[in-house]
Amino acid sequence: MVNVMESNTTKLEHLKRLRKVLFFIEKNLNEELSLEQLAKIGCFSMYHFHRIFHGAIGEAPGAYVRRLRLEQAAGHLVYSNTQITDIALDACYDTPSAFTKAFKKVMGCTPTQYRDNAPINHQKQENFVMKPVIQTIKDLSVLSVRKTGSYDKSAPASWKALKQFVDKHQLHGGSTRFFGIYHDNPDITVEENIRSEACCTAPPNIPEEGEITRNVIQGGRYATFEHKGPLNNLDKTFDGIFANWYPQSGEKLADHPCLIELSELPERGDSPDTLAKVHIPLVYI
Repeated sequence: MVNVMESNTTKLEHLKRLRKVLFFIEKNLNEELSLEQLAKIGCFSMYHFHRIFHGAIGEAPGAYVRRLRLEQAAGHLVYSNTQITDIALDACYDTPSAFTKAFKKVMGCTPTQYRDNAPINHQKQENFVMKPVIQTIKDLSVLSVRKTGSYDKSAPASWKALKQFVDKHQLHGGSTRFFGIYHDNPDITVEENIRSEACCTAPPNIPEEGEITRNVIQGGRYATFEHKGPLNNLDKTFDGIFANWYPQSGEKLADHPCLIELSELPERGDSPDTLAKVHIPLVYI
């Protein structure tokens, strides 16, 4: 029994340290990232890090970083007019030809073909009249739990896990803020790799526990929209934002994920009375 408990403790410790590596990768995706640097972030030995990462995440560290960069590049191809050469450089490729080769291997077509035939719903919604509030949000220290898989499964699972933690530590109250972070576009990222994160602000004396890990929501300039209705209908709100508001806004998207802020933890995703704020990250102009 002791050996089993020690094994579980070691597994949780590895997962906690790996999450710190994942958070670091996501916040520094456009920078050069070495295996030695990532191993040091997670306090792993160089000899074991590659195997531990692959065993837990399902991809080698280098493959994971390359995939995230290419998926981010796919988003730039769809939602910006940035030249493909510049997108390639931002994705840490030395030449457009190297970028094109890698992009085609993952996405099945060239960057130019992808931009011309983007699998994104650009259907205009004639009744979409929401206007955002442009605001600056400070960095927020949060406790978070991440799940992977399709959003209809991973999002409820992450909220359920966070709720158990919030109930245990009695974190309900007016000062606590709740955020859902939906890292990936399901039109770009394959289902099993989609990342869903549920977060809450909490005093610094509340410790990490199990799969609940400290993270920082990146502050910056955001366009904030109001969403009312089932969380299951958030995709319609996002379609309206990116098909109607964004193309004529004159704004440029920043390279960090959108945030969904809730006034309270969701009991279920189909509640018609849910109120949420949708924060879209923007670059400073």
